[in-house]
Amino acid sequence: ALVWLSKARESGTQNFEWKSKRKNGEIFSSEISIRFVEAGGKEYCVVTEHDISERRNTEEELRESERRLSDIIQFFPDPILVIDCKGKVTAWNRAMEVLTGVAADDILGKDNYEYSLPFYSERRPILIDLALHADEDIENTIQAAEKVFAEISRR
Repeated sequence: ALVWLSKARESGTQNFEWKSKRKNGEIFSSEISIRFVEAGGKEYCVVTEHDISERRNTEEELRESERRLSDIIQFFPDPILVIDCKGKVTAWNRAMEVLTGVAADDILGKDNYEYSLPFYSERRPILIDLALHADEDIENTIQAAEKVFAEISRR
């Protein structure tokens, strides 16, 4: 605790997490803030403690949910590619690795249409990009294909 006090004195404030104990003996996560203030010619050390156990529990639940989703994506038998709103690859499952010959470790985090290289040997928008940017040519191609499939299925 003396280390935190000296750091707070040097910088003016210090924040850190701490495991605290309630009166009933339960351990919980807290965020401690230490700062030194001057008032009336005297220096005071102000320490506040904020219970963050609910936030930590929520974060753990979110991590668990992300792990489950990742497992579902990884073990799904169909190739799956996921990009974020900036076009960066966030998921590339094992079936996609088999289909493309590209390991997830080599593609995850890549952007600039890197994910199109295994399919077209060039960086270009593909179907998944319609979720981010409308492309009239791609949409027209998809609509034409849908018409052909609808015609075939009527026969």
